Amino acid sequence: MQTYRQLLTDRTPVSPSPATISVPMLIEFLKTNGAIAEANAVGRKYLDVCNSLVIGHEFDKAESDLVQLCPSLSLKQIRKNSYASLFYEEVRSSYVHEYRAGKNSASLPMTGSHSAKISYVNMLGETRRIHFHVMWLSEIALCAAKFADSCPAIPLAQPSTWWIEG
Repeated sequence: MQTYRQLLTDRTPVSPSPATISVPMLIEFLKTNGAIAEANAVGRKYLDVCNSLVIGHEFDKAESDLVQLCPSLSLKQIRKNSYASLFYEEVRSSYVHEYRAGKNSASLPMTGSHSAKISYVNMLGETRRIHFHVMWLSEIALCAAKFADSCPAIPLAQPSTWWIEG
């Protein structure tokens, strides 16, 4: 689990970065975990929209923006809502173990826009669900494969601190 996220954040230089934080998923995480003031602050600053269509590059942020806005949040809390972490938990693990998208992800996009790499699907009576578009996933896969091909030896040494841990 940590290795997968580390690979995505350290070795796949794509745009948007796998280290980008999903603002809608962070807000939901904060609400679920009782951090209502922080959820409201993030929502007011970054997701105060009436638009039903939410595309990741328009709203999602770098962790530094969120640390600055809510210094009480740990990097671990923030990074749990990164694209790398959400992809691992909501897509990779869900499909491998449950044969379907996770409860916070959608298997079909809400937009056909070719510029959208991450978008959010609105569900009646529920929060938005994240969708990772195939073009972005293919960029990630190609970067990871190029990195693996260039490795002189496997396994690699473990980092002293895992990215996801902060």
